[in-house]
Amino acid sequence: MVRRPDGALALPTLPGWDTEPSNYADAVAGQLAAGHELPAALRAGLTHLTPLSWGGAGAAAVSLAESWDHDLSADAWWTSGSPPPHGMPSEAHEGLLAATEKVTGDSPKSTRDDWPFFCLPGATAAILALLDGDETAKSLAALTVRPCGGVSDERELLQVQGWSISSVWRNDDVVLKISHPAWLAEPRLTAALAKLAPGSVPAVISHGVITGRGAQPTAYLLRRRVIDDEPGADEDEADKVNRSVAALRALAELQLSASTRVDRLRAAGVVDRDPQRTSGELARLWQVVTPHLGDDERAALPGVDDKVRAGLERLARTPPLVVHGDLHLGNVLKDQRGEPQLIDWTDAAFAWPGVDLYTILSRLGPDEETRESVTTAYVAALGHEFEEAVRLGLELAPSYHALSYLRISDFLPRELAGIFANEVTRLVKRQLEVIAR
Repeated sequence: MVRRPDGALALPTLPGWDTEPSNYADAVAGQLAAGHELPAALRAGLTHLTPLSWGGAGAAAVSLAESWDHDLSADAWWTSGSPPPHGMPSEAHEGLLAATEKVTGDSPKSTRDDWPFFCLPGATAAILALLDGDETAKSLAALTVRPCGGVSDERELLQVQGWSISSVWRNDDVVLKISHPAWLAEPRLTAALAKLAPGSVPAVISHGVITGRGAQPTAYLLRRRVIDDEPGADEDEADKVNRSVAALRALAELQLSASTRVDRLRAAGVVDRDPQRTSGELARLWQVVTPHLGDDERAALPGVDDKVRAGLERLARTPPLVVHGDLHLGNVLKDQRGEPQLIDWTDAAFAWPGVDLYTILSRLGPDEETRESVTTAYVAALGHEFEEAVRLGLELAPSYHALSYLRISDFLPRELAGIFANEVTRLVKRQLEVIAR
């Protein structure tokens, strides 16, 4: 902790940082270049930044980190049992307590495995061991980068994502992704999809499972890095529309190819979430969200249930297709030719095509003409025999995604739930609005 001018002890703060590990080094460099003083702890080189609080409404975002060389300077140190630093959000304090207990072994054994190992101090050493044990990875990457310094070796990996779902590192050529233990099949199914659609899914170079670290088995993959990263916030609406259409066309080509290899993809780990299975999960979904609905929403729920089930019965007449499950433009990159590359197949499943259209459209503006042009392009790419699965499937997609977040809430510890906490209720409310229209 650092001592403020008024004498209070508080966390060291980094102005201008948006909680993304990929931007940490730039934020530090920017502050120093502007002549601002930074606490020594922030200049020490931090890795494995994991959000404990996302901030908002005047509260600061707080991340858990470990120093690269385990040599930190501070005005004072927080210890378990001490009051939280000044201004620390309560959810961040709860997360810090939980992390401390899990590292020291003070928590009951039954609760120690619910945090992925990459969210806890010591993760960097574990990933170093992972790379050292995978001969392919060792030849292509080296986890020896200090985020506050420059990358001196083209093989060195820089952390670009760290949160409760995954830890992602990259250099100029490859990306290392370590997934939450709940998605043990992700690397295997991603490799299968990359072989099926090599033009639109980046090649998986190596993958495996990490075991024996006092936590649940955890899967990782090493894939080729795509040339272009996620576009900036200044991308105009026309570009977003064009990229959305290109992504959906690439997805449609993959979906049609995959329809002839269903058994092979199931064996690789692609799960079934077809209309019949979805219908069977609705009762629990409504039960979970009912306490969070208003009186009018609760009164409307039985009628919504009837209409959603009737729609799912209609969707079941069309053979299910493989869906991405989280197809926003951040998961659509471009290769050297400008062709779309679809990444992060964490939520891949056999379902109906409106599922991915919903996610794409949710990031575009409200203009109905634009939304219809994107929808029409997807229908044309798939074939008109899938038109109802796209259009009706779009209307029922909020229930599908609500069930996706319900699965996440089942395995994610409360201290790491963060931005996921209210998604199930938000999506059910969205389904109520769609049905009401």
